[in-house]
Amino acid sequence: MLSFLGLLSGLPLLVLGAPLLLTLRCHLLLLAVPLPTRVHLPWPLSRLPRRLLELLGLRSERGKRDKFQLSTATYYFRPLLHVPTLEAARAVLSPAKPPPSPGPSSGPSSAPSSAPSPTLPTGLQKGSAYDNFASFTGSSVFTCPDSSPASPRAGDSWRHKRHELLKHVFRSPNASASPLQPPLSAAIATSLASFDPPSPADLLPLYQALTFGISFLYLLGRPFAQPASLPPLRTYLCALTRIRVLVLEQSRSPLFLLPARLTPAGREIGRLMEVARPYARHVLETAPAASRIGSFILSCRASMSGDVTAYLLDEVTTLLFASVDTSAGTLSFATCHLAALPRAPVDVDAHVKETLRLTPVAEFVVRPLVEPLSLPASPAAAARVPAGVQACVWIKLVHTNPAYYARPQEFLPERWTTRPELVLEPGAFLPFGLGGRACVGSAIGRQVVREVFGHVAGKYVVGGRPDYRDVTRGFTTLPRSVRVTLTPRAAVAA
Repeated sequence: MLSFLGLLSGLPLLVLGAPLLLTLRCHLLLLAVPLPTRVHLPWPLSRLPRRLLELLGLRSERGKRDKFQLSTATYYFRPLLHVPTLEAARAVLSPAKPPPSPGPSSGPSSAPSSAPSPTLPTGLQKGSAYDNFASFTGSSVFTCPDSSPASPRAGDSWRHKRHELLKHVFRSPNASASPLQPPLSAAIATSLASFDPPSPADLLPLYQALTFGISFLYLLGRPFAQPASLPPLRTYLCALTRIRVLVLEQSRSPLFLLPARLTPAGREIGRLMEVARPYARHVLETAPAASRIGSFILSCRASMSGDVTAYLLDEVTTLLFASVDTSAGTLSFATCHLAALPRAPVDVDAHVKETLRLTPVAEFVVRPLVEPLSLPASPAAAARVPAGVQACVWIKLVHTNPAYYARPQEFLPERWTTRPELVLEPGAFLPFGLGGRACVGSAIGRQVVREVFGHVAGKYVVGGRPDYRDVTRGFTTLPRSVRVTLTPRAAVAA
């Protein structure tokens, strides 16, 4: 009884003391960094007297913050570095050359024979910054940190997984080695042949279904036919859309330290994965060996240690999500911008590039600093940031920084064609990231968006007033809806 009472009496000290110590630890780590700092005080620290917090050095602000300049923050016991400049983004994302793509070999895999370093450098590492993705993307190339020192073969590493994806899925997308490996352009054309949206319509879910169909045909060599054993496709796509919000919600919650199954967001992700996983399992079980995804599966089973079924489920889950979410999101934003333009013919490449600049689907990426890093804080000074800080590179802010673009908040496709003076820094364009962990499927994503958007813009006059600023934010950003009218151009001309 006395021990129970003693535990109860110590509980308030634990509830107050643990957050205080964790926050002080982060604050002390950032104290020597000569940058503006913001301290987010979680409950119950936010209830402490302001004077006491100032005595502890926990002022909510230190220095004047500018969203287009480097700054630091303590957020739910995590030290963060906000990176909104191109120079600092390059220093974080590509401080060293990415690992070379391994060449061919006579063995079952062309992976490097020597074991990789157990720790990737900053820029190639993701680490704890992506722990909240574990229940969704697992050990896929998107989140895989690197090979474990205990791994018996180099094939378990991020380098090897990336190489296998490039070799079997992403390299030479418009080449056709067999009827089961249609060129990407053919997969897009086949899917567009049956794309006949009603008017008016919300194009976001229609784009999601279309890009899923393109990806399925490209990966498996056959059109998707809804099996009775799977949840309806619309249910699956809605589950993916919701998961992307929940993963970010969980990472921003004070409960992020708890196992996912103990948090409301984590439990909901678990329920939604019961909808998403069967689709990945269906691909694994039915993919023809000669298809792109089939050859990838066979190569992974031959070159990686142990039972790789769990990893393959993670990778296919990630592939299906990424092919739908990013392409459908970019198409949706491009259509929102199109509806606001005059009915004149559209330069598809310039329109898509300006869409990726002003409304990137991935607004930020996060990388843990695994070693101290000196970053340009101003033209005349640098700031040394210690290891252990999580660097959040704001792609959206780089793209809208007035130092890099004139009239940065305006949608002006002509900046990429007839008005090059509106682009002050051509290198400040990072919609797919930068460095060795930039989007591995960026070339395919670009082609899908360009050809599908070209089809819609060429066939229809798009009307309505969808607001590209009305969005839902997860670890990617999508417009809430794309409610438009579609009038065939042939009817308008007549």
